[in-house]
Amino acid sequence: MGSESSKVKENVKVLMPIYLYPDKMNMEIYRRVVKSSDNLQMTLIVNPNNGHDSIEAPNSDWEKVVKEIANINSVGYVHLSYMKRDLSLVRKEIQGYAKNGWKVKGIFFDEAPSDLSHLQAIRRLSEFTHHAFGKDNVKVFLNPGVPVHKKYFDFADGVVIFENFYRHFDRELFRHRKSTSKKSAVIIRGVPDTKITPIMNELKDCNVGYVFMTGVNCEFHTPVRKYFFEKIGGFRKD
Repeated sequence: MGSESSKVKENVKVLMPIYLYPDKMNMEIYRRVVKSSDNLQMTLIVNPNNGHDSIEAPNSDWEKVVKEIANINSVGYVHLSYMKRDLSLVRKEIQGYAKNGWKVKGIFFDEAPSDLSHLQAIRRLSEFTHHAFGKDNVKVFLNPGVPVHKKYFDFADGVVIFENFYRHFDRELFRHRKSTSKKSAVIIRGVPDTKITPIMNELKDCNVGYVFMTGVNCEFHTPVRKYFFEKIGGFRKD
């Protein structure tokens, strides 16, 4: 990484999606992620079968993940299909994460809606999540993947306002969002190596709260050397 690595600012929070079944090979990936959490502020998104398997206790493979992540921030994946899913099933999955020994500390709602017509429904799901877990510091993340009204930030701990490839990255999304920037998250795919440091510093200057990036020719769920969590390890200090 050379001298460039010394230019990235500290205190980057990583929103880490690992949507992989924990077989023997993938368990090594989970362990690498957990090890990275020693040096990074990380929230790990746990995704057992798109959230459907949360309604049961973790099987023997997932028990290994649960053991590894017990001491780091983690949230359970639940998809909303932009509010087209049966909400009774959504609530069962939330309760499953809370009651069945998954050891997560909140919920990541994927495919969340972006328009205000669903605001109250999302707010109720957030309240349901807090009630289901029945603990302090329960986390709720939303992923509409696009900018949303600031009212969504009132009850969410993090909102993904950009999820797309680097070629579509628009810096203007963040420059005028001071009131919500700390809760904003970005997921950027296909980032060239030479752009990682400048993007990190720019997002930090805009006070963006959470970030995840993958490298060029790195598929979203392919945790190899180009994964962001391994790159950022050398980018900790000015």
